Amino acid sequence: MEARRRLGVPDDAFVVGCVAKLRPEKDHASLLAAAAALRETHPDVHLVLVGEGPHEGALRSTTAALGLEDRVHFAGFLPNRPNPHAWFEVSVLCSLHEGFPNSVIEAMAVGRPVVATAVCGIPDVDRDGVTGLLVPPSEPGRLRDAIARLHADPALRTLLGDAGRAAVAAEHGRDEAVRRLEALYHAPPAGGGARYIA
Repeated sequence: MEARRRLGVPDDAFVVGCVAKLRPEKDHASLLAAAAALRETHPDVHLVLVGEGPHEGALRSTTAALGLEDRVHFAGFLPNRPNPHAWFEVSVLCSLHEGFPNSVIEAMAVGRPVVATAVCGIPDVDRDGVTGLLVPPSEPGRLRDAIARLHADPALRTLLGDAGRAAVAAEHGRDEAVRRLEALYHAPPAGGGARYIA
């Protein structure tokens, strides 16, 4: 709570957070549009953007143009320990394209439901209706609806968050990483022949 206060977030806020570089492909603009649409119906929603990047100036200008300067908080770059996702009620990743979604894994690890775009590898990690909610890219209205759904349903937030934490422990924890590495070393080489490990 203290970390949120330092950013100017009220104690009774419903915090939607995004941990991602401030770059166009992360499509923070759609998240800002969703926040603007939530302003009248969900006045307690505040947005925390964690990260830095070349798009920050444009995002700050958009925030001002939408009249969201009291609702959007730019946290800048933060280390991943302590995990900033723990500050949020809901974590969002609304990328237009994405490699391995580390931000989603980090959110799930602390039991936060994730609203994310159904692009590239994200659906392999954030399973729609199981660990979070998936929406199409570049659709602020769908993003707004998913956030509003989680805002209205604390039990669903808990259910998705618990499932996410369990999935990370089972599929991305230390023991699973060691098991996969051992399997890689013991697998027969592709195309036959001997495998040499220095």
